[in-house]
Amino acid sequence: AKDVEPKAKQLYAKAIAAQQAGELKAARDSFRAAWKVQRHYKIAANLGSVENELGEYRQAAVHLDEAIALYKRDAKQDGGVDKSKLDALQQIRKEATRHVASFSALASFDGQVVPDGELLVDGESLGKLELGRVYYLLPGERTVSVRATGVASSPQVVMAAENVAGQFDIALWADGPGRQPARGAEEPTSLGLALGITAAAVAVPAVI
Repeated sequence: AKDVEPKAKQLYAKAIAAQQAGELKAARDSFRAAWKVQRHYKIAANLGSVENELGEYRQAAVHLDEAIALYKRDAKQDGGVDKSKLDALQQIRKEATRHVASFSALASFDGQVVPDGELLVDGESLGKLELGRVYYLLPGERTVSVRATGVASSPQVVMAAENVAGQFDIALWADGPGRQPARGAEEPTSLGLALGITAAAVAVPAVI
């Protein structure tokens, strides 16, 4: 498997030293800097582990998802998966996802799936909305919306709970004058109980 590149290795080594010294915030910052330089599963795994220890569960879950995906890709190219290593990554990810709500989402306009929508939670972009991808919410009242070129959704207010999973079916319409009013003032809906989520759609989080 491809190793950590020289440009990232110095930051990675600095982060490992801080982690071993118990300086978790310093380790997190160095791992994040290394991650910006190179998307390597070792960097993502250690970053997620440190974030988990710091109680930054949403970020930890995201980075551990990426670590697992990258490790599987590299291991496949290298001839096979080391089960003990994969189990360790999955266990850390399981610990992080116990503290967050997880969901997938589908956005549509006029009956057609919108493939290039941007997902926002509490006004913060989580990047491109990808079919089948799992996203995470911190517990509490959260606002979820989607936007794409020429279309947008009203904010959907949900009450997220730890270790709950669900699926959003988000309807979009033409953005601009005459668009439908925002529904952000409505009572929050519990994730997993409405918004097009059925019992059959609810899945256990942190399953590969």
